[in-house]
Amino acid sequence: MISSPPYCTRIDYAIATSPELALLGCSMNTDIKDLRDRMIGTPTIIRKAFEVKSEWGPECESFLSAVESHDSKASKSYYYRYHVQYYDSIFRSLLEIDRTLMNSGNCVIVAQDSYNKDIHNDLPKIFCEMADSLGWITINRLDFDIKRTMASRNRRTKKYRISSNATESVLVFKKAN
Repeated sequence: MISSPPYCTRIDYAIATSPELALLGCSMNTDIKDLRDRMIGTPTIIRKAFEVKSEWGPECESFLSAVESHDSKASKSYYYRYHVQYYDSIFRSLLEIDRTLMNSGNCVIVAQDSYNKDIHNDLPKIFCEMADSLGWITINRLDFDIKRTMASRNRRTKKYRISSNATESVLVFKKAN
């Protein structure tokens, strides 16, 4: 299984691909709202209570705690809820992959780290911890430095950190027997 799920960067893929979706017959009034709410990484906040799960791992718990306690505007409300919603969606996807992946099957996931203000969101490490909680074995991790990111285009990013580089990682897992 090979996947590159949406990174945790608040890119609204449903809106970004709306011309393509319109060509496929997606209604921009009703279908797009439903699609946005169901997508992993959607910047819309779903009216559902999500709770942080220990299976997400200590890195995720630490990141979420730091976001929730950050003193920037909307950290405790929007940004914390966005990230909890994102990780809930990601973990549910991994559970579905686990359900359908045969024993000893390999899973390759491409993930990229990011930042919430000045807080490092080590998405590849979080994926590894989630996979570990499913009993998967991490076979390999290949990292690639990415210099051109969406954050590098935002001048306000420099308020929180000097570099806007990211690390994109190819993670290779094996499902245990």
